[in-house]
Amino acid sequence: MSNSPRLHGERPRGIPLSLPTKTRDGREFYVFSSRGKHLRTVDALLNVRLYEFGYDAAGRLSTVTDRDNNSTTIERDADGDVIAIVSPHGQRSTVTLDANGYLQTLTNPNNETTTFAYSAKGLLERVTDARTNQTTFGYDAQGRLIQKADPAGGSDGLARAELTNGYQVTHTTGEGVATGYKVEFLSTGDRRMTTLLPDGTAQTTLNKIDGTTQVTQPDGITQASADAGDPRFGMQSPITKSETITTPGGLTANLTSGRTVTLANAADPSSLTNQTDTVVVNGRTITRSYNVATRTITDTTPQGRVSRTVLDGEGRPIQVQTGNLTATQLSYDTQGRINGMARGTRTNTLAYDTAGNLASLTDPLSRTVTFAYDAAGRVTTQTLPDTRAISFSYDANSNVSSITPPARPAHQFDYTTTNLQSAYLPPPLTPNPLTPNTLYEYDRDQRLTRITRPDGQQVNLDYHPLTHQLAKLRLPSGQLTYVYDVGTGNLQQAIAPDGGTVSYGYDGTLPESETWSGGIAGSVERSYDTSFRVATQSVNGSNSVLFSYDNDDLLTNAGAMTFGRDATNGLITGSTLGSVSDTLGYNTFGEATSYSATFISAPLYAVTYTRDDLGRIASKTETIDGVTTTFAYGYDQAGRLTDVTTNATPTAHYDYDGNSNRIGGFTSQGTITGAQYDNQDRLLAFNLGLGALSYSYSPNGELQSKTDTTGTTTYQYDVLGNLKQVVPSDGRVIEYVIDGTNRRIGKKVNGTLVQGFLYDGQLRVVAELDGSGNVVNRFVYGTKVNVPEYMVHGGVTYRIVTDQLGSPRLIVNTATGVVAQRVDYDEFGNVLVDTAAGFQPFGFAGGLYDSDTKLVRFGARDYDAQTGRWTAKDLIGFRGRGLNLYGYVLNDAVNAIDPGGRVADSLAVTLGNISLENVLVGTALTGTAITILNQAKDHNDDLIETVGVPEEPFPQVGPPEEPGEFLRACLGIALQKFQAKHNPFRLALDIATCFGLAGSH
Repeated sequence: MSNSPRLHGERPRGIPLSLPTKTRDGREFYVFSSRGKHLRTVDALLNVRLYEFGYDAAGRLSTVTDRDNNSTTIERDADGDVIAIVSPHGQRSTVTLDANGYLQTLTNPNNETTTFAYSAKGLLERVTDARTNQTTFGYDAQGRLIQKADPAGGSDGLARAELTNGYQVTHTTGEGVATGYKVEFLSTGDRRMTTLLPDGTAQTTLNKIDGTTQVTQPDGITQASADAGDPRFGMQSPITKSETITTPGGLTANLTSGRTVTLANAADPSSLTNQTDTVVVNGRTITRSYNVATRTITDTTPQGRVSRTVLDGEGRPIQVQTGNLTATQLSYDTQGRINGMARGTRTNTLAYDTAGNLASLTDPLSRTVTFAYDAAGRVTTQTLPDTRAISFSYDANSNVSSITPPARPAHQFDYTTTNLQSAYLPPPLTPNPLTPNTLYEYDRDQRLTRITRPDGQQVNLDYHPLTHQLAKLRLPSGQLTYVYDVGTGNLQQAIAPDGGTVSYGYDGTLPESETWSGGIAGSVERSYDTSFRVATQSVNGSNSVLFSYDNDDLLTNAGAMTFGRDATNGLITGSTLGSVSDTLGYNTFGEATSYSATFISAPLYAVTYTRDDLGRIASKTETIDGVTTTFAYGYDQAGRLTDVTTNATPTAHYDYDGNSNRIGGFTSQGTITGAQYDNQDRLLAFNLGLGALSYSYSPNGELQSKTDTTGTTTYQYDVLGNLKQVVPSDGRVIEYVIDGTNRRIGKKVNGTLVQGFLYDGQLRVVAELDGSGNVVNRFVYGTKVNVPEYMVHGGVTYRIVTDQLGSPRLIVNTATGVVAQRVDYDEFGNVLVDTAAGFQPFGFAGGLYDSDTKLVRFGARDYDAQTGRWTAKDLIGFRGRGLNLYGYVLNDAVNAIDPGGRVADSLAVTLGNISLENVLVGTALTGTAITILNQAKDHNDDLIETVGVPEEPFPQVGPPEEPGEFLRACLGIALQKFQAKHNPFRLALDIATCFGLAGSH
C-alpha cells in the first residue's frame, strides 16, 4: 500500500478542528472535520457549497462534488492506490504509481500518457510528455529546486544566497538572463523585498510592521497602501483600507475602501444578511452591495448608474441588468450548465453531449452550430448552420496540428519539443513556390529569434544580451532598432530602417510625448489628471485639446465638443460642436435606432435603423441633402451579406463559395463572373462587367500585381506586412513611409513626399502634414476608435459626420453650416460620390483612404473595396476568427469594422452593439474553437503580430468605441471561466460585457 504523502494527505497544522477556516482573500470557507479532514469549501459571501469532499472507510479521498452535484471520482485498487480519476460525465484518466507510491503515469481518455520519474528522496526528476519530450529537474542538498532543463536545450537555474538579514534567490535562464529576488528582514521589524530585474532596474516592496506597504516601481511610480480587517473575519482576510499612487511627475491618486456587514447572529460570521463594499477614488464613490434575502448584487457607479445581478440558490447569476437596458436572463440544466440565455425575445439555447461538452449553440434566428469532440474533449468538427464543417486535429500534447476550412485543404502546423509553433504549412499551390511554409526558430529562452517566410526572406530578432528586451529586428531592408531607458526600462526610441526615429517621454508608465524625426518630423504631447486620464493633448507643443470626464470616467468633452450621456446607462445621447449638434436614439438592447445631425435647426444628415434579433441592421432609411433613401439588407445562414435593395430595387447580390469567397452576383460596379480562387483563398481572376481582372501574389500571399483593362498595377510589401510601394499602370511610383512602430506616417509620389501623419496610439492620426511638414489638418477624437469627431483646417473647425461604421459622410463647417465634403459609399466601401477628394484622409469605416490606389489602410493591412477583401493574409492567422485569411469582417461590412486589420483584435460594431449571437453562430470560429486555438501554445504569434512594436507606447485617448466593443468569443470564455472558478460576480460582468452592457460604463 502506498505511503506517499502526495496521495494520502496529513492533517493540516494549526487549523482549529471542526471550525471553518477562511482564505486570505476572503472568498471561501474551508470546513474541516474533527479529525482535520477537509469536508467542504463554502462561498463566504453567498454561503453556498462550492465543493464537497467524500472519503472512503479508510479515510482516503474518494469524491469531489461541486455545487451542481457533479462528482469527480477517484478509483483505487484493493491496496488503496489511485488507479483512475473519473469525471462527472464518465471520462476516465488512468493512473499508475511507482514502487514508492509516487505518480508514475497519467493517461488521458484519448490514451495519451505523461510519465513521471523521481529521485530516491521522492523529488520529481523527470517529466516525459505525450510526445516523448523530457523535462528534467535538479535539486540541492536541502531538496530545493535549482535547475530545470527543457527538451529543446533550454534551462532555468535557481541559486540561493544567504544574507546577514535575509536571503536572495537568483533565477538565470539558458541565455544568461538573470533576475534576483531579495528578501531582507530589517531591524525595525519591517520586511523589504527587492526584485532585481535583468535590465538593471529594481522594484522594491516594503512591508512595514504597522501593516502598511510601500512599493517603488522601476519607473519611479510609488504605491503606499494599508490594510484593515474584514468585519467578519478580521485580519484573516484583510481588505485594502487605503492606497496612494504617485508618479515621478507628482500626480497622486488616492483610494480608500471599506466594508460593512449585517449578521443575523453576531456570533456567527456565516449568518450574513447584507454586505456593502465602498471604494472611493479621488473623491468618487463606487459601491457594491449584496442582499442575501433577495440574492441581489447591486453596483452603483460614482455617477449614480446602477447595475444588478440576481443569483439563484446556488449562487449562479440568473439575471444581469445594467441601467434601464433589457436584462439578460440565464437558465441552467440539472448539472449547473448554462442552457439558455435571453434578452427580451432574443433567446440563445445551449445543449451538451453525454461527455459534458458543449454540443450545440442555437441563436435567436434558430441558427445552430454543432460540435464534435475526441476522447480528450478537444473539438474535432464544428458544423455551421448551413452544414459547412470545419475540422481540427491535434498532436498528443493537444497542439492544433491542422485546421481544415470548408471546401479547402488542411492548413497544418508543426511544433518544437517545447510546444512552440515551428512551422505553418498552408495548402499546396500549383505550381508550388520554392517553399510554401513559414518557419519559426527560438533560442534557449523560447524567445522567437527568426521567421523564414515562404519567399525565403527572413526576420531576425535580436535581444539585449542581459535582458529579455527586443533590441533589433534585422530585415532585408535594414534593421529596426529599439533603445530603452537604462533607469526605467521604458522604450525610449524606435529607429526604422530608413533612419526615421520615434522617441518617447513618460511620467512613470504614463506616456507623455512621442516625437518623430527624420523624413517625417513632429510631436504629440499629453498631460494627465490625478485619475491618470488624459487631460490635454497637443501637436508640436501647440494646438492643445482639453478632455474632461464625468465621475464614471466617461468622456464628456473633447476640445470644443461636448457629449451628452444617458443618466442610467451612460450611452451617448448627443453632442454639440459650434452650431452643429447631433442626437442618437437606442432600443432597449443599447443598439442605435436613430442618428441625426443638424446645423442650428437645419437638417444635415439623418438615419433610422431597424434591426433583426441578432442586432444586425435589417434596413436603414437615410436622409441627406433633402433626399431620403431606404436600404434593406439580407444575410445568409452564415451571417454573410447577400442582398441589398435601394428604395425596394435590388442593387447588390453576393454569392459565396464554401470558404466565403465572393463568386457571383452583382454590385454597384457591375456583374460578378469568372471568379477564381486557389487553395489558399487568393483571388486569381474575376470579371465585374467592365472587363476581366487578374491577380498575382508573392509566395507569402501578398498581392503582387493586378491587371485590368487599363494595364497592370504592381505592389511591394516589406517582411512585416506593410505595403511599401504601388506602381499604377500610368507609371507613377507611390511609396509609403513606415515608422519604427509599423505605422504609415508618410506618402511619396515619384520620390517626393506629399503627405505625412502624426499619431496618438497605433490607429489615431491626430495631424496630417503636407510635403513640407506643415500641419494642414488637426484631428480631435472622442468616442470612435479610429475616426475623429472633428478637424481643424486652415483655422476653421469642421464636424466629421459619420455613418454607423465611422465612414465620413459630411465634413461640415461648424460656424457656417457649409458642407465642405460629401462622400457616399456602397455596402462594401466603394466610393460612389466624393465632392472634395483629399480634403481629409479618412475613408470607409474610418480607415486611411488613398485615392491613387483606391485602397483603405486599417492598422496592419490594406482593404480593397472593389473585391471586398484584404490584399494580404491575416498576420495572426486563424487567431483572427476568420476561416478565410483574406476575408473582410466575415463578409458583413454593414455591421462590422476591423480598424486594426486583425479581426481578433478589433472586429467591432459602431453606433449599436451587434449581439453576441452573431459572434457565436455563423461563418466564424466560435468561442469553443477559438479557445482551442489559443491553447495551441503557438506563442510566437504574439510576437509576430507585434513585430516592430515591442510595446505599444500609447493607449488611445478617451473611452473605448461606443457603445461597446465586439468581443470575440466572449461567451465561450465567460462560461469556461465560471465553470473553472464559480465566480458569479465575474460571470455577471463577463456576460454584461458580451451583450454590450458593460460598454455603457
